Amino acid sequence: MFRGKYRDALGAARLVRKHGGVEAIAAKVCAEHGWPEIRPAMAQRGDVVLLPMPHDEMKVGLGLCLGAVGAFTGASGLLFLPMTGVTRAWAVARVVENGGLV
Repeated sequence: MFRGKYRDALGAARLVRKHGGVEAIAAKVCAEHGWPEIRPAMAQRGDVVLLPMPHDEMKVGLGLCLGAVGAFTGASGLLFLPMTGVTRAWAVARVVENGGLV
């Protein structure tokens, strides 16, 4: 979807914006892989999660649930932030009741 389509950070940001932003891309890619959206409170280790990051240019961070915290990328490396602020989550490689939103 993005490989070879940009050369620098500005080009990457433009491409992300063109596709509706990080949240829209995450929802599309997770759906394409058959990973149903679930309530954030139901996220388990390894699930993909989305967290608002008001001080970041992208405004949201995409990360992985590690339990009580999620791992997100930041300007200075990995950030381990509480799962309490997560606004969306997708179940990865596990069975989910009724096809989603458990």
